[in-house]
Amino acid sequence: MAKSLGQFIAQNKVTLDNCASEALHLSGAVQNRGALIGLDAATHQIVAASENVDSMLGCPPHDMLLGEAFATQFKPLADELQTADLGEPLVHTLLGESYPGANQTFDVACHELGGIIYVEFMPSANTTDHDIRSKMRFAQQACSRIIKAPTFQEGADIAVDAMRKLTGFPKSMVYQFMPDWSGHVIAESRDERMSSYLDLFFPAHDIPAQARHLYSLVSSRSVSSSDDDNSRIAVAPDVEPLDLTYSLLRSVSPMHTAYFRNMGLQSSFSVGLRYQESLWGLIVCHNDEAGFLPIDIRRLGEDVASALMTRLAQAESERRADKIVVLRRIEANFASELRESGDVGKSLVKFAPDLRRFMDADGFAAEYDGEIITDGAVPPNEFIHDILQLGIDLGARGHFMDAALPQTMQTALDQRETACGILLLPVKLERNCLLAWFRGPMQKLAKWAGDPNQKEIMPQIDGTHRLNPRNSFKTWTDEHLNIALPWLKSEIEVAKSLFQEILDLIAYQAAAIRKLSDRNATLTSFTHSTVHDIRGPLRTINLALSELRESENRNADSQAFREAIATAAETSVDRLDSLVDQVLAYVEIGHSEPAIDEIPLADIVADVEQMLADEIRSDAAILRGGNTGVVRANRALLTTAIQNLVSNAIRYRHSERTPTISIEQVDSADRTRIFVTDNGIGIDPEHADQIFQPFKRLHRRDEIEGSGIGLASVQRVAELHGGRIYLDTDYDRTHGSRFVLELPREAPN
Repeated sequence: MAKSLGQFIAQNKVTLDNCASEALHLSGAVQNRGALIGLDAATHQIVAASENVDSMLGCPPHDMLLGEAFATQFKPLADELQTADLGEPLVHTLLGESYPGANQTFDVACHELGGIIYVEFMPSANTTDHDIRSKMRFAQQACSRIIKAPTFQEGADIAVDAMRKLTGFPKSMVYQFMPDWSGHVIAESRDERMSSYLDLFFPAHDIPAQARHLYSLVSSRSVSSSDDDNSRIAVAPDVEPLDLTYSLLRSVSPMHTAYFRNMGLQSSFSVGLRYQESLWGLIVCHNDEAGFLPIDIRRLGEDVASALMTRLAQAESERRADKIVVLRRIEANFASELRESGDVGKSLVKFAPDLRRFMDADGFAAEYDGEIITDGAVPPNEFIHDILQLGIDLGARGHFMDAALPQTMQTALDQRETACGILLLPVKLERNCLLAWFRGPMQKLAKWAGDPNQKEIMPQIDGTHRLNPRNSFKTWTDEHLNIALPWLKSEIEVAKSLFQEILDLIAYQAAAIRKLSDRNATLTSFTHSTVHDIRGPLRTINLALSELRESENRNADSQAFREAIATAAETSVDRLDSLVDQVLAYVEIGHSEPAIDEIPLADIVADVEQMLADEIRSDAAILRGGNTGVVRANRALLTTAIQNLVSNAIRYRHSERTPTISIEQVDSADRTRIFVTDNGIGIDPEHADQIFQPFKRLHRRDEIEGSGIGLASVQRVAELHGGRIYLDTDYDRTHGSRFVLELPREAPN
C-alpha cells in the first residue's frame, strides 16, 4: 500500500474524468479552525507555519517563527515532544498538554513524515470531564449494541443513530461502495430538516480514487466549512511544500466544498469502514452549520466504525454457517438421486434450481458430456459454451469471478441482462463437468442522487482543466446495467466445496456403473467412495480453520498462536487434498482402451512445459527437448507420464545446481526409447524397482514434498502401451538420474 498520497498518485493512472489528478496532499493550506507548525525532525527548528498561527495561538506571526527553535515559543510542548514516540504517521500522537490559544483551547496532535514533524493545534471539546466520560460510556454501549445486533442492517441503524448523538450533526449515513466504486446509502439517521439519501446511489467520481486511498492512511476526516475558509502554510526557503497526507487539518478540495454547497451543507465528518483490508464503505455525518469535531469525538466515531465492521464479519460468518448447512443437504440429496437414477445428466437437471439458489444467482449452467443444462435467467447456449471454455483456460487460477463482465468482455455487452456477473470454478481435465453461476445487474433501476453523467469540464487560466461538480441532487433514475453484486470470498470457498463434492459424486457413480472386466473395477469404486468420505471432514476442517483465522476480539499473542496453528493445519489439508487428487488420477488411468496415434514428441514436451510453467519458473528450471521424432502413443497418457517425470526431476533437484532436464528419443526397429535425464540428487541403483511402487518414498515428506504416486502412474502408462519404464542404473548418479520410457513401435495387442 502506498504510504503517502503522492506515492499513490504516482502509481496510478489518473484521468480528468475521475478527478484523480488533484494532488490533495499538496493543498498547501489548513482549515481555518486550527493551526499547523512544521519542525525539522533532527533539530526541532520551525520550518513551516500556517499563516493564522498568531490569531489562533497568540504567538508571533508565521514569518517571525520560521527559523526559530520550537522551544522558544512553545516550551512546555517542546519538552513533551522530546520524549514523545511519534511512531508511524498513521497513529497521531496526542500530547498530554493542551494549549491555551488566543481565544480557545487546542488539543495538540503530532506525526512525522519525510523528516518533518507536523504539530497540529486542533479545537478541543471545551467540555467537562464528566461530559467526556459520558460520551465515552455512550460510545462503548453503542459499540456493544452494534456487535450484538440481530442483523448487520440493525447494527448499521444503531451506528448511524450513535454517530448523530456523538457528533451532534443532524444527519448520519452508512455509505457502502459498490464494485465500480459508486456508493449506496444503506442506513440513515436524520433530522427532519435534512434531505434523505437512504437507498440512493452516488457516482464513483463523487469520491475519487485518491480520496478513497486517504481513508486507508487516515481513518477519519473532519471538514469544518464549505466556505473555503483556509489558511496558507508558509515554508522556509529551502523546504519543499509540505506533504499533508496525514494532516488532520488539511484544507478541503474546492471541488469537494462546491459539492457541499450544492447539497446545502456546511460541514461533515466521515470515517472509513475497512473490511478484510479493503475499503468497504464510509460512515458520513452531514451538518448544515459549520463545525469541526475534536479529536476525542473523532476517535469515538472510529470505535463505532470498527464495531460495525466487527458485526459485518460476524454476519459473514453466520452466512457461511447457514451455507454449510444447505451445502450438506444438497450433497446428501444429490448423492441419493444419483444412486437411484444412475444418470448424472438427469440428476443435474433435477438439482439445477438448488444449485442456482445455493449461490444466490439469477442463473446456473452446467455442461456435462457436451450437453448444457441451465436454470433461471441465463444467456444463450453459444455464449455459455464460450464462457465455460474461458473457465477451462483460467482454471489454473483457482476460480474466475467478474462482477462487471460487460466492461471487461466486449461480447458480453449484449448479454448483460443475464450475464452481468459470473462465477466459474476450476476444472479438472480428467472430469467432464463444468459449472457456472450468473447474476444480472445489481439494480436495474438504481436511484441516483443526481445525474451521474452531469459533469462540466471548465478551462482554467493556467491552461489546465477542472471538472465542475453537478448541481442537482434530486433523485434521478438510470439503468445501472453493467455491474452485478459480487460473490464474497466466503461464498466462493463454499462454492468450490460444492463443486468438488459434485465432481466426486459423479466420478463415484460413473465408476460404480461402468462395466469393467478387469480386476480394478472394485478398487476403483472403493477409491472414489473413500475419497468422497475423506473430503467431507477435510472441508469441515478447512472452513473451521478459516473461522479461527478470522475470529475477532483476540489479543496479539493469541492471534499469533492461532495463525501458526491455522497455517500448519491448512498446509496439512492442502497436502491431503492434493493426495486425493493424485490417487484419483492414478486409479483413472487405463479405464478404457487408449487410442494410439502418431504424435510428435516435441509437441508433448511443449505441452508439459506449459503445464509446469509455474514450477519451472519458481525453481528457474531448464527443460530441453533434444533429438525427438514421432511416437506411437496415446497423447493424454504420454503427456501424463512425461509431466510426472519432469515434475519429479524438479522436485528432487540438487541444492547446488540449476535444475536441468533433457528429453531425447532413440528409435530402433521395434522400440522407441524416450530418455528423461536430470542433474538432480540421483537415485541409488538398489532402489531401482522400489521407486515405481505406489506410495513408496526414499525421502521423508518434510525433506522433499511428494505423494509417491508419480512414478507409479508413469509405470501404469507404460504398461498400457505394452512398454516399460526403468531407471538407467548405468548412469552416473553423482550427475543426476536418467529414466527410460520404452514404447513399442507397433500398437499393443
